[in-house]
Amino acid sequence: NIWFLPKFLTNAFHPTNEIFENLSRISALGYIFVPSTLLIFALSFGFYINLLHRLSFWLLLYIPPLIFLFLSWSSDLVGVHSYETAMRYAWGYETPTGPLWGFYMFWYDLMVLASVLVLTRYYKTMIDQTKRKQALYFIFAITIPLAINTFTVGVLPIFGIFLFPIGLLLIDIVTVVGIALIIRYNWLEVSPSIIL
Repeated sequence: NIWFLPKFLTNAFHPTNEIFENLSRISALGYIFVPSTLLIFALSFGFYINLLHRLSFWLLLYIPPLIFLFLSWSSDLVGVHSYETAMRYAWGYETPTGPLWGFYMFWYDLMVLASVLVLTRYYKTMIDQTKRKQALYFIFAITIPLAINTFTVGVLPIFGIFLFPIGLLLIDIVTVVGIALIIRYNWLEVSPSIIL
């Protein structure tokens, strides 16, 4: 997980200055693109697959994260990556949020909500019980960790409150369980040829 691994390395090995800042920027690459990737995954289930063939869709989907990433890497407007501003807690380091972090979180929540709505519509219209179970699992797997993560890593830091980032850990656990279920029950029928 490109979001969690740099955070883990930072907390486990306590790098200083330039290494810390670069790991923090790599982490931003992960969390900024999570919502877009999630929406593409949800859309690939069927109803809205035609959107994936429109250039305007891809531009609307990827221009905001590219802007957030640029601002995060080139300034302190979205995320602050400076080692000097990092605060050490029992679980590791946290850095303050930038003034545009709230806008990023709004966009993040909007994309996650759209993904859940697409999957919920898919769930409600499925007759095949296996596909219904698959959709329901993905709805819970997306909603629970990302809701917790939004609160602990997204909203509270705006107010200078930092809690253990349990949402990041839950996302990784759900991903591993999801992969196991997909392999065990042949749940996933999405292929790269469908998306591209």
